[in-house]
Amino acid sequence: MGKFIFRKIVFLAEEYSLPLLFGILIAMVWVNISPDSYHYFVDYPLFGSDFTVHFLVKDIFMAIFFAVAAAEIVEAVRPGGALYPLKKACNSLIATAGGVFGPIVIYLILAYFLDQMVYAEGWGIVTATDIAIAWLGARLIFGKRHPAVKYLLLLAVADDAVGLVIIGVFYPEAAVEFGYLSLCGLGMLASFVLREMHTEHYGFYLLFGGVPCWLGLYLAHVEPALALVLVIPFLPSIHRKKRMAADGVIPLADSDFALEKCYCHLKPIADYGLFFFGLVSAGVLFSDFGFVTLLVVISLLVGKIIGIYGFGMIGDKLGFCLPQGMDPRDLCIVSCLAGVGLTVSLFICDVAFTESAVVGAAKMGSLLSIIALPLAMVFARLTGIKKGLAEKGTDKETKKGNE
Repeated sequence: MGKFIFRKIVFLAEEYSLPLLFGILIAMVWVNISPDSYHYFVDYPLFGSDFTVHFLVKDIFMAIFFAVAAAEIVEAVRPGGALYPLKKACNSLIATAGGVFGPIVIYLILAYFLDQMVYAEGWGIVTATDIAIAWLGARLIFGKRHPAVKYLLLLAVADDAVGLVIIGVFYPEAAVEFGYLSLCGLGMLASFVLREMHTEHYGFYLLFGGVPCWLGLYLAHVEPALALVLVIPFLPSIHRKKRMAADGVIPLADSDFALEKCYCHLKPIADYGLFFFGLVSAGVLFSDFGFVTLLVVISLLVGKIIGIYGFGMIGDKLGFCLPQGMDPRDLCIVSCLAGVGLTVSLFICDVAFTESAVVGAAKMGSLLSIIALPLAMVFARLTGIKKGLAEKGTDKETKKGNE
């Protein structure tokens, strides 16, 4: 009985992103009560070196988080995945483009017309969608089986892929030392060789591929947290094994699928480790509230709604239809939920700005974007969407389609 309760608590903690939310809450309370002790903890040098707690979380732990995101993306684009074939996910991908460009346009327009272009570097902050919180909101509003939930998940995963590219390309920490990037090439080559040798345990890929990639990015002044993103696509998956088994190359039975194992083992670490990310990233003083705070939160909320809804409807008119059982009203709610920034937005805040007060103000905007969740719930209630009715309607349409 005790073991069942423990597992239930663990499941609920992961399901509702409680570690991240608790980390954010503790950080905000701590820094506003005792800012000196908070910053002493965050910037404390470990092992008598420059490797601080903040560095450990931001540059090492977040490599695990981005690895999990990369695994979700790789699985989605492979045969049998949610983004395969591409036509199946076209409307969601078109909406993703709107969810990236819409907030950027709103951000830059506001900064320009309000004569605040000094904050223009923060445009990348407003491109992100927090997968966990947005997905949670969709399930609370629509239920588990409504197509809008899957639609939002596809959109958020694709959005994360764009976010990874933005971080790596547009936000290097200093002038890029391209010579060190050759280490990334060696890591990717090692991963390719391991795959061709039918190496099944993902640990070998992380060690011989991930470590050189991390060192290469770190020494080149490119965000090292992206290191495992370069390695994950090389991991053998169940889809590749099935094709090889069909060709008689390798037996399918008793195969240890590296990608699936890697995801299953790293996902809990990423989920619970986000507590520490929230703890070291969300230490924002209430006094840090400033213009860039409004710039970020308005761009996330308004830009996501305009971009995702607008592009999604354009895609629908062009023949790339919304999923069966999903209508424009559902799309509007999805676009509102996508306005929750949090995780990746907080990450970009640290690399977009250098002045601590501006970083704090930008993070405040990212944190306030969570109001998109109750706004979406209110809109759903006002438009008559109820969780039970949404699921019943989806079931009826599914049965009708089967007939």
